[in-house]
Amino acid sequence: MSWEQKVDALRNAGERGADAHYILKTENKPTTQEECEKHYQNLGGGTPSTNETGTWGEWQELHTSYFVDSCVSGEPRKPSTRPSPSAPDTPTTPPVSSGAPAPTPPAAP
Repeated sequence: MSWEQKVDALRNAGERGADAHYILKTENKPTTQEECEKHYQNLGGGTPSTNETGTWGEWQELHTSYFVDSCVSGEPRKPSTRPSPSAPDTPTTPPVSSGAPAPTPPAAP
């Protein structure tokens, strides 16, 4: 599954979750995390296969979280980053900056 396909799948999960929020409201059910997880399971989950070994659990958890977060809030959760064209097909987390200023190089002799 390409990066773009994963982004589209996450975007769709967020939209489905936001729709589920309003479905639960019309049924007079709470839009709690537990209720949204049940609703996700009742819909059959729908996590698309990545055809990659070793990443299925992480992908399923991410896909489910987009649905559940959107269901709880009523607003679709959207992916916030895209890789550069030369980036690998799998998402990566950028390094965390400490916020400290860069060291000053020593003065020339």
